[in-house]
Amino acid sequence: MVTRWLRQAEDLGEEVIRRCRPTLPVVARFCLVATFFEDALRMFFQWMVQINFLQDQIQCSGDLAVAVALFLLVGQLVGCVLVWLHLFINFAVTLLAGIVLLQCRCNSN
Repeated sequence: MVTRWLRQAEDLGEEVIRRCRPTLPVVARFCLVATFFEDALRMFFQWMVQINFLQDQIQCSGDLAVAVALFLLVGQLVGCVLVWLHLFINFAVTLLAGIVLLQCRCNSN
């Protein structure tokens, strides 16, 4: 009884995976890009809040805070576009990972 049920569940799972396999890369790319794009939009619309936060967190001048925020904003947008267009994927993913690490460093103080 249980063995038969497990075989049916396994067959159903394999069928679902077989049918979904072509769309999984597109969905994964969309999720990756959406996360970074949303953060870039948030930074853009809350620019002064972001600058003040960076100044307080890393205790730097306004110019350095603007430079860091601009790098984060542009880096996220460039990484998103490159991933979405399938261009320089290794560079784009490395850039986005670097953005995450820089944000962790800025937020850790």
